[in-house]
Amino acid sequence: MYEIPAGGRRYRALELLVKQKRLAKTAPVPCVIREGGIAEEDSLAENVQRAPLHPLDQFRASLVLRQKGQSEEEVAAAFFVSVNVVKQRLRLASVSPALFDVYAGGGMTLDQLMAFTVSGDHERQEQVFERLKMSYDKQFGK
Repeated sequence: MYEIPAGGRRYRALELLVKQKRLAKTAPVPCVIREGGIAEEDSLAENVQRAPLHPLDQFRASLVLRQKGQSEEEVAAAFFVSVNVVKQRLRLASVSPALFDVYAGGGMTLDQLMAFTVSGDHERQEQVFERLKMSYDKQFGK
């Protein structure tokens, strides 16, 4: 048994071909089997090559890699970005998940979200956001 950290869709496509009897169940399939390393790194490298990740997805992936012991330099190399971009994305760890939802829904820009990293108090961040949303600034709370 092997874990499939990347290539899950290809695996499901192969399963479908077998189910449709268009591929033998014992047909050889080329695979890369790795021992060691971080599984998410393989998936990240594959996805970054295909299309740039949304900054929120970059943050989440960066955080996972850091939590698994990679340095900021290693994370930057995995994303093909500068260390400063990684540091910026990791600062987002101090922002309220409720504000991530607003950002993901297009309710604020990345720069606006980054402004909330000044304070690590999620309740205060949400209070400030609600006040801004009620203000005349049309950038918040569209």
